[in-house]
Amino acid sequence: MQLLIIAPTAAVPAGMEKSGTQTISAGASNVKVTGWTIRAGYEESNIIADELVLADAMTANVRCQIALVSTWNPPSGSLQASLVRNGTALATKSFGNNTALLTFADVPVDLGEGDRIWVQMTNTTSLPYSRDAIVQTGPETYLTVDAA
Repeated sequence: MQLLIIAPTAAVPAGMEKSGTQTISAGASNVKVTGWTIRAGYEESNIIADELVLADAMTANVRCQIALVSTWNPPSGSLQASLVRNGTALATKSFGNNTALLTFADVPVDLGEGDRIWVQMTNTTSLPYSRDAIVQTGPETYLTVDAA
């Protein structure tokens, strides 16, 4: 009798970073952050329609950072970012005044093969205090999914 031992394989992590700036206009709601490229160290990632598509099911930590071109400091209104899985928000945070960086650290989630993860933003500023936000390009703005 032959014994076959199959070792478990590690879940494939996924990661992307922003390529090009993007304006989130005053009054905009649930705008998908677009223009992503594969992040260094996550070469096996699959990006479709500005969404990370998971190759494997896994218990994961989702991490995200959104960098702005300039400090967020409107007299009223807020700027929010949400991590979204298959159309449902996993977590939402608001930029504080006088900040240009928003970080989601270790958002735990159970993911299935083929699940999609993306970032969307809402800017609630309006006249007479409207202010656009510009998302920064490069490695400072990223979204990653790693096995927990």
